Amino acid sequence: MWTLNGLLLVFFAFAVRRTFGPEVALGTLLFLAIDPTVAAHLPVVMTDLPVSLLSASAVVLAVPAFQGWAWRDLLMCSLALGLALATKHSAPIFLIFLVLTGVALALATPVLRSGDSRFVRFVKLSTVLIAALTILWGFYLFRYAENNLGREVFNRSLSNKIADVHSPIYRSVLEGMASTHVVPRAYIWGFADTIRAGLEGRVDSITAFGRPYLGTGPRYFFPAMIALKLPIGLSFLVLFGLFVFFKRLLLPGSKLGFAIVLAATLLFLLVVVLGSTYAGIRHALPIVVLLAVPGGCAIQTAFTQRSKFWKAVAGAALAVAIASAVPVMRPWEYFNEIIGGTKNGYLYFSDEGVDLWQRGKELAPYYHQVLEPAGEVPLLDYALFGPEEKARHLDWVGRDKKRDEARFSSPIFSGTILANAKFLGEKPFWDTPDLRYTAPTARFGNLLVFRGTFNCGGIFAQNLYYDARSKI
Repeated sequence: MWTLNGLLLVFFAFAVRRTFGPEVALGTLLFLAIDPTVAAHLPVVMTDLPVSLLSASAVVLAVPAFQGWAWRDLLMCSLALGLALATKHSAPIFLIFLVLTGVALALATPVLRSGDSRFVRFVKLSTVLIAALTILWGFYLFRYAENNLGREVFNRSLSNKIADVHSPIYRSVLEGMASTHVVPRAYIWGFADTIRAGLEGRVDSITAFGRPYLGTGPRYFFPAMIALKLPIGLSFLVLFGLFVFFKRLLLPGSKLGFAIVLAATLLFLLVVVLGSTYAGIRHALPIVVLLAVPGGCAIQTAFTQRSKFWKAVAGAALAVAIASAVPVMRPWEYFNEIIGGTKNGYLYFSDEGVDLWQRGKELAPYYHQVLEPAGEVPLLDYALFGPEEKARHLDWVGRDKKRDEARFSSPIFSGTILANAKFLGEKPFWDTPDLRYTAPTARFGNLLVFRGTFNCGGIFAQNLYYDARSKI
């Protein structure tokens, strides 16, 4: 994943260089190198950073592609878009945006040379889309069905999966995709799941801004989350970039590109604002990557201007961002100074941008060096996935149902609790106020250790619920 995401970062930098020039590309890359959310995603096997970098690359490459209509630029844009589509189901938003952008520029840009016409431009735009869909089909071995026999092998049929979607508009789109076979059936199934969970929301207990919510947080969740997770110095560079754009201080060739990047950012922000909030900043990661371009433009403008003042301002913003973000060795846990920094951010949010169970390296040594020698079996409220739990040779209350049945009969627990800090904020149910208002015995980032006697009814109820659902 380091290699894959590193190569995609370089690809994005070259895309920015093609559209905005080398100085903006270097500034953009520096912005992303400092940002802790990007850093957090670099080593993990998740699709959020790859789709963000590929989608942003497609948007940036669309500028020269739909201005000059040269085949090289068109095919590079198509390559980035096709790979983005194959990576994650949020990429179709950018496909729609690029279609609208291509149509607008095909009509608005005057025809200045022979062999060029609006008809030829629409043919080329169609080729971009066909090539991108061909790349998507290639990832599914050019088969509509998910197996050689053609039968459905989903754990829930495609028709039922589409019926799960509440919106009649979304359902009709999905049914149209299925009837026309425009993309592979497995892709449609995943797209239906993304719409149901990502846009319409899950019925989950979450904490947002220190308040309990059921299903999804307030509409301003994602703009505020970006403001709280992006280092203040980088936010200042984005605002500086917008100032440069609206004051028309950009180089003449960069204005259209900046406007297109800004429009793509606003469109994706609108989509996530209307969607679910359970995943936090990772669902808004394409916005963070796109915002790096205004940041890069700000850096380029400041250091190419004669004014020492602008150089000092940009340099100070970078220094503040580095001082805030780089010392946080586990960047999943990062919050900026607006909310008081990394220390207490977990009290206000419980989404996946707060913690993604990356503290197993600290949990296992604590268990083997402190708890296991004393013969103590902890209550584990820090969810590691099954293979990791086995590989680290952990034991916990509930692993052996028969052995631990008596300990589940009462909400009062005496002993050691290993808790995920993001679950300690106020929640509408499965709440644990005893732990929330108790100073931990030890802390490893968002892995908190409590020792004593506590009311753990919220933890036990949650465990019993998932155990019962698994049996059903």
